[in-house]
Amino acid sequence: MSMIQLLTTDQYRALQREPIILPPPEALFEYMIETLVAKNLAQYADADPFRADLPKGLFLLIPPKPEGDILARIGGRSLVRAADLRDEFAPPAAPYLMIDIDDGCRATGGALVPEPGRSPFVVWEGVVFAAVFPMVFESHDLVLSGAQAGGATPTLCLNQGIPELRAVCYAADGFPGRGVPTCALRVGAPAPVSPLTDTSHCDLLI
Repeated sequence: MSMIQLLTTDQYRALQREPIILPPPEALFEYMIETLVAKNLAQYADADPFRADLPKGLFLLIPPKPEGDILARIGGRSLVRAADLRDEFAPPAAPYLMIDIDDGCRATGGALVPEPGRSPFVVWEGVVFAAVFPMVFESHDLVLSGAQAGGATPTLCLNQGIPELRAVCYAADGFPGRGVPTCALRVGAPAPVSPLTDTSHCDLLI
């Protein structure tokens, strides 16, 4: 009599669950633009240049950055002076797509400098991502290491249900509960000039 591979408990439980059905790129894009327009962060015309050639996987439409308090547009607040913020590159005055996004969840507590071929978010990109995917805060804060705030790193978190931008100094040995979101490519945006991250930061919260 041949030995039969027994079904594990996890496999048995998985058989009782509905499979996850991923939205097609077109549906994700429509959700994205409708969310951004509803939050007064974008216009419908911002989506037009990209409708014909949408990527697979997780991507994000970045509309032109508006003037004024960008955190207030998503019902949030900034604890960082605008004069202290400096992005790795200036977001263009035109919409663009961020391709192949990793929100940092799988590497919380990892390095501030991403792997070769990956680029960290600047502040405006982090705000847009939080507006479209607020569920990200259920797992971790967003370390926006494509920017600097004085000698610290801008970090977007949820404080009593309110999105909050803080300037955080990180120790080299990690930052539990926080992840660095990155992308592989920006379509329609200039390439980042150079990393701004200083991995010798101290472990303080401003």
